[in-house]
This record gives sequence, C-alpha cells and structure tokens, in this order.
Amino acid sequence: MDDATLLQEAIAFAHAMHSTGLVSAYMPVFVRYLRGRWNALIPTALGLSYTGADAFNCYPALIHTLIDEALFPETSQCAYGLAMMLERGILYAPSVAPSLWRQIRLSLCDAAAEKIVTVFGSSRSPECFLLADVLNVLGRPLGIGQGNYPTCQSTRALSMWAYNMPAELLRILAWAARDDEIVMRFEGNSISSRELGTGLATEPPVDVDAVSLLTVPHLDRIYFEMGRRSIGRGEDPHKWVNAEFHGDHVGHGFRIAVDVFTGSLKDFEGFIRDFYAAYHPFYNGNIPVISPNRPVLR
Repeated sequence: MDDATLLQEAIAFAHAMHSTGLVSAYMPVFVRYLRGRWNALIPTALGLSYTGADAFNCYPALIHTLIDEALFPETSQCAYGLAMMLERGILYAPSVAPSLWRQIRLSLCDAAAEKIVTVFGSSRSPECFLLADVLNVLGRPLGIGQGNYPTCQSTRALSMWAYNMPAELLRILAWAARDDEIVMRFEGNSISSRELGTGLATEPPVDVDAVSLLTVPHLDRIYFEMGRRSIGRGEDPHKWVNAEFHGDHVGHGFRIAVDVFTGSLKDFEGFIRDFYAAYHPFYNGNIPVISPNRPVLR
C-alpha cells in the first residue's frame, strides 16, 4: 500500500472500532505493521481525538512499548482499551506512566501465571494477556464485569480505582501478580490476603478479565475479613468497611434505610430525602458526584 491507501485503511479501522466497540483481529496486525512503517499514523488508526493524540505524543516510548508487548490478534480488544485510556488523559497524572512501565517489566509469580494460562491459554505469555487487560480496564473502567464472582464489592473497587486511582489499581495488581498477596489496612492494622481463608468467592473464576482474575480472590478475602472484624457493633458493618476497603476517595459518612436487627425499613422517607439531596441534580444544586459513594438501600 502507498501512504494514501494506508491512511484510508487506518481511518476505516478506527471508524469500525469506535462505532462498534469491537476490534478486528486484523487491526493488531495493521498497527504492528505501522510500528515499522509509519508510527505517526497509529493515532489515526486508534481514532484518537486531540486529547488522545496529545497523550500519545507525550509518551511515545511508553505507548509503542505497550503496543509491542500487548497488542496481538489474540488480544485485539486491547487496541480499544489503549485508545480509550489515551482519551481519558490519565497518563498526565504523574504516577500512572511509571506504574505502567513497572507493569510492562513485571515478572509474574508461578501461581498468577498458572491462573492466566488456565483461563486464557498459552498462545501468548501470561504477562501479555495481563498487560492487555490492564489497558482494557484502564480504558473502560466502568465496563469491568462481575463475571462469575458471587461478590460485587471487589469488582466495584477495581472499577472505582481504575476510574479515579489508576496508580493505586496498578500497585494492588503488582502485589497480586508478583507476590500472590495483597495487603490492606483496616483501622490501623494490616490484613494480608495470604493469611486468610476463602471469602465469598469459593470457586476459581473463568469469565473475567486477567486483572480481576488475579486480584479479586485476594480482595474478596480481605473484604470478608474486614466485615468479620466489624460484626457485633450494632450497625451495618459496611459503615466501617466501605471507606477502609475502597480508599480515601470514598466518603466516611454512612446512611442506611434498614434496621440491622429487625431487617425492617427505618426512616425511609428521611433516607430518600438525604439520597436526593446528595445525588439528584434537581436537589443538590446541580453538582455532579465528585467522589464515589455507596448508598445502602435494601
């Protein structure tokens, strides 16, 4: 192809990807070809706006390495994840690019590698599959699915960290992938997932991304342990667990519409008033939610 035809092809790939949210297995072949022929055309092939293209051009070595290490026909969907990650502009946060470099160079422990091979196969290395799903999760943080997990808290946490605290997510992932362990703090004490028994997720998952595959079992055990330590305080354990587990971006206030001891509704109208005052634009001064919260309504 001459340059004009390559440009047409790049535009067609970008249009197809962004109009459907799906990536052809041919696209990684095309993008990898551009790595040796015409690097400057890759932002067009990814369908980047001025924001995404600027992020690409600010971190070319990182983006090129991510493409070289993660984008293959077997991981084609991560092209969309990469594009959306660049569009979000999260690379401008000082800690994200170094965290991605660490992820690129991370050596997986045997347990983590075995989990990935079991679910994704061996057509590519476990590190490749994990890095590809890192791009998918960072690019579309609200698209993380719960999959086969019987617990929602851990997957919600991954989504929140990917959306608001990507470097924190990559730190937790590095622990799980390299050490087969995650350590979190609860009321001044450290909790290690390695020292805990099974949480709510008793079966190994299969229908999840590689990031969730490695982190959720650890997070689930830690969350379960936090809940166990909060039992007997006379109120819903979420009051103490949520903010500690999810991090500083989650508010420490707590409001519940249920009496914990009886299971009956308690001051339901007051709960609804507070809910609308906090979240509904017609009642909160049209202020968007700044930090994530989890209203408990059962």
